[in-house]
Amino acid sequence: MKKLQIGFIGAGLIAHGHALALRALIEGNTVSDTQAVLAKVYDTDRSKAQILAEQHGFAAVADRPADLIDDPALNVVYICTPTASHKKYFLQAAAAGKHIFVEKPLAFTTAEIREMIAARRKTGVQAQVGLVLRFEPVFYYLKMLLARERGNFGPLLSFYFRSDQEWPLAGSFHDSSWRGNPGEAFAGCLFEHSIHDLDLIRHLFGEVSVLAGYTGYRSPQAGQGIEDTATVSFALAGGGTGNLTSLYHRIKGRDLRRLEIFFERAAITLDGFKVGGFDCRYRELTVEVTGQKARQISQAEVDETYYQSIGSPPLLYPTLVSAYRYQALSFLRSLRDGRATKPGLEEGLKAHRLIDAVYAGARREEALLKIQA
Repeated sequence: MKKLQIGFIGAGLIAHGHALALRALIEGNTVSDTQAVLAKVYDTDRSKAQILAEQHGFAAVADRPADLIDDPALNVVYICTPTASHKKYFLQAAAAGKHIFVEKPLAFTTAEIREMIAARRKTGVQAQVGLVLRFEPVFYYLKMLLARERGNFGPLLSFYFRSDQEWPLAGSFHDSSWRGNPGEAFAGCLFEHSIHDLDLIRHLFGEVSVLAGYTGYRSPQAGQGIEDTATVSFALAGGGTGNLTSLYHRIKGRDLRRLEIFFERAAITLDGFKVGGFDCRYRELTVEVTGQKARQISQAEVDETYYQSIGSPPLLYPTLVSAYRYQALSFLRSLRDGRATKPGLEEGLKAHRLIDAVYAGARREEALLKIQA
């Protein structure tokens, strides 16, 4: 029996999502041959740590991060803090021999991420990064469909991806005021939100060979490096092109994605996708193929395909925070089996390198044709 004593550093909104996912797995005895316990939580605001502990059954609240990291009984640490402190806590946890789940973005710079990778390799701990869209059943279904129907669909021509979210500040659904502070968040919608989308683009379509990007600062909340608009155009190493538009806005409660994919003989449309949705996670998934009637793919079919592919056991509260649950399930299974966690830090680094290229190009206005008045 693998025993996992789990500690959390950070007790904000995302920590509640991870704790809820873990709790559902623990209460449902979902991970065979594994005994997992929510053991201890620390936050700079002790009252937040106490709330997390009370709501999700953590055994203790730590007064200092060292009380958690240096606890010999703990062997797993979740890092759920603002981005600025990810590297610090990661290096401390790795040095203490803890396995680590760390939220995205990994750090402010690729140099810092390479430090984290070096620490993981030196200590031999396992580490997974919170790029949760990989664990959403509909994106697994799309990846499987693209591989299976490659011959029928023909070559990929292009994709369009729109990802928009209410400003994740105090009073929004994503109530995290630190995201308006570049000292804690570093940057805006492309970095804090659409790192998920850039990772997914690589996951679905392969490596990017060329990109050009533009960032904007339109609303009063933007500024000091916190962009609220970003548009990125891609050329893919395997052929085809694509476009990502990322937005922060003030539309109350809205957090949606739309993906259109065009092939020589087919088109796929995913509309109204909402990560962390409950009974309804998307409005539409349509597949159109030359010579065939357009087909609507139900969420039930998507979910069943995913359950079978990952060998999912029966789940307690089956509609509850599904992608976060599957992410936690993958992490715990990797720790149980002693195999590499996915996605690991190296995958996170690749997404960060794309973001760095966008920001660098936008600053220099490279590949932008200025129209003269």
